[in-house]
Amino acid sequence: MKRPAGRQNLWPVLFLVLVVVAVVIRFVHLDADSYDAFKHYGLSQLTDPYFYTLFARNAVLFGTWDPFDFTRFHVYALSLVSLTAWVVFLIGGVSRYTANLSGLLLNLGALFLFAHSLRVDEKHNRVAALTLLILLYNSLLFFYSRFPLLENGLLFLSALVCWFCFRHGEGRWGMFATGVALALTAFMGKLFGIMLAGPVIVTSLWQSRTAGLKKVGTLVAGGVAGGLGYVLALSLFSPGSLGEHFQEVKATVVTATLAQSPAHMLENTLAYLSRPGVAHFSGILIILAAIAWILLMLSDDLSPEDSLDTRIVFCSVWILFGLLVLGPHVYRPIRYSLILLLPLSYLVAAGAHRLLEGKLRLRQPNNRYVWPGVVLALTIVAGSLYALTL
Repeated sequence: MKRPAGRQNLWPVLFLVLVVVAVVIRFVHLDADSYDAFKHYGLSQLTDPYFYTLFARNAVLFGTWDPFDFTRFHVYALSLVSLTAWVVFLIGGVSRYTANLSGLLLNLGALFLFAHSLRVDEKHNRVAALTLLILLYNSLLFFYSRFPLLENGLLFLSALVCWFCFRHGEGRWGMFATGVALALTAFMGKLFGIMLAGPVIVTSLWQSRTAGLKKVGTLVAGGVAGGLGYVLALSLFSPGSLGEHFQEVKATVVTATLAQSPAHMLENTLAYLSRPGVAHFSGILIILAAIAWILLMLSDDLSPEDSLDTRIVFCSVWILFGLLVLGPHVYRPIRYSLILLLPLSYLVAAGAHRLLEGKLRLRQPNNRYVWPGVVLALTIVAGSLYALTL
């Protein structure tokens, strides 16, 4: 039985209203102090963001990016958030509002670009629309979108990687561009953005071993080209600053992480998404994503020919690599988890779509790797539920 045409026409209107409300409310009191509820999960809301826009501010106000020639943090001058702030400052002047606006534009751009990368046909459009709504109404993304943090640049570049990979990854130049975007994600966003190489490579090999190897080679070539281009630009701007940055990361983050016992590192990794800061603000999303993944894995054999299944595999591997890259570290503020909200939201949307279509029928999976994944997903669910009680 078909629904009346008038009722069907209400869905696009409702979707548009929800999107507009979620976008407009982000611009309200954009220069306000940070929300008090986040003070227990990081003390950098009013220090780090404006530190990343310092060079852009100097360039607009004084005509030089660094009037004091303090080279230690020059690597941040060429970050995406810094370059975006420079453009925004040129247009709207230097203020706290315009500084925050640069982060907000990158954040919103990331969410819309990621949703657009998911679109293929009507079925994918529905999943993309639901994914966008979940992301727009996520409290962590809402809070951190209002500050010019490196993570907002990371989100935009991660979405760009997905856009090239999903929409143009079958072609040689599309995969080359994916590699370039991947390198820029690490250098102009955050270094741990390199984790996206994992899902791109695994998905390419899963679709076709022979063609996948060629894609991986093209991806590596693009990554090398993008990395060399960035290093050259930074060397012309500030010779030696990249080496100083790597040494500082090694002396702080890496050293502190390796000082832990293997058991503690494993515990940190398994409990990453169950940490109080992440679980309190995105616990329901994490639980729904884990349940959706279990249902998707136990109800159907994923096909490399199905673009929806390809995206499910991509996002699943993305989350796994995120746990492996971010989990073991001692220093891991909750804003680092923003990069995982994109694939988590997609899994929830894909699971909801399959459920509404009536295609979720539990059965014995043929893939032997499914059951360890189910155990991991159940562990995440249990940990998130426990964290919500703290």
